[in-house]
Amino acid sequence: ETLNGMLDRLHGSFDEVRRFTADASHELRTPVSVMRTTAEVALRGPESAEEYRAALQNVLEESERASALAGVSTGELMGELGRLF
Repeated sequence: ETLNGMLDRLHGSFDEVRRFTADASHELRTPVSVMRTTAEVALRGPESAEEYRAALQNVLEESERASALAGVSTGELMGELGRLF
């Protein structure tokens, strides 16, 4: 009974980590997609210096967002793993 309870808790914890990983992956896709699209549009044709600057600013902001999400995600994942073990 004790072993079954421990295995049930482990199974539940692994499910939580799996859900968290899927959610984090989804959240990171958005800024990466925005950066890619911005770069593709900027590379399609000649733009003014101001338009290139705006595109680069957008890429910078989205990369900062992705970095922040990755940092939070890593911290949360380490917290989940610490809770498990």
